Amino acid sequence: MSFRVANPPGRLEPSSLNARRGAVSAGQAGVLDTGAIEQFRRLDAGGQRGLLARVCRLYDEDAARLLEIISAGVTAGNPVTITAAAHALKSASANLGATLVSALAAELEVETRNGTLSRANELLAKLRNAHVAASFAIAEVVSPEPA
Repeated sequence: MSFRVANPPGRLEPSSLNARRGAVSAGQAGVLDTGAIEQFRRLDAGGQRGLLARVCRLYDEDAARLLEIISAGVTAGNPVTITAAAHALKSASANLGATLVSALAAELEVETRNGTLSRANELLAKLRNAHVAASFAIAEVVSPEPA
């Protein structure tokens, strides 16, 4: 499977899809709980309303925005800003099944809630990477099979 990552980070375009829809690939293991995706898919049987695609697009946009807020908070040394954005990212990621992003955001939230910024840069870098991995995994599961 090949994807092209365009700017800003997190925007993905599948150029081909070789995996079956809903199957967990090695790249998804630990990154994405496909059960959460399937719950959204069941809410829009047949995908005629495009619910899953809209939810995934909104998550991707929101996650990218929250990562930028976290980055600005890290740069400014503002744990309150980081905590609030990390909390929102944790919850949004959990709702869509982006388990690694959710876990890292939770770790950052706890750390900064205590006013500690010592691991903020490290956790932000891990969050950015996890978001890209989650976006790839989501695109792999959500994209329709080629005809």
